[in-house]
Amino acid sequence: MTAETPGYGHDGGYQYQGYAGQPVGVPVLPPGWTYASYGSRAGALLLDALLLFLFLLPSGIVLGLLASLLPMDDSGGPTLLFALLMICLMGASILAWLYQYVWRTGTRGQSLGKQVMGIYVLKADTLTPLGGGMGILRYVVVQALNYVTCSIGTLVDYLWPLWDVRSQTLHDKIVSSVVVRPPTQS
Repeated sequence: MTAETPGYGHDGGYQYQGYAGQPVGVPVLPPGWTYASYGSRAGALLLDALLLFLFLLPSGIVLGLLASLLPMDDSGGPTLLFALLMICLMGASILAWLYQYVWRTGTRGQSLGKQVMGIYVLKADTLTPLGGGMGILRYVVVQALNYVTCSIGTLVDYLWPLWDVRSQTLHDKIVSSVVVRPPTQS
């Protein structure tokens, strides 16, 4: 085994080894694999944010139509029925989006935005999907950073890949994940 060739373990994972230009302790990716660029990560995030809007749009249209058809209560506000419909429709839209953004990222390694960009979120040590529970934890860590630090932590988190050797965010480091681009299939 040479210093340029990664050593694969019995479990299909890879071992840590250093060589010229590669810091010791940073896993060597399989041939053809690269850490996802900042642009591809940002593009995937923007596509997933657009998807949230698209998931909510039909609910908003239906609610707008219902508001014009349903009677208002004595104070001029929506009826209880309308309020319950609003909660159900918006809740279903948000849950559908969370499924694609959080659960799919954990179980398949890709949300729809990441799939379009051709990148995967995988375990740092084995390059396999995180699993649904870890996908949820990864999302919760991002939200916790946001709420605990009044959004400053989220800003630092999303900028972190710009100077990180493995292009990881802080939430990637916390859950031991990496965002990678496998070689293109020909």
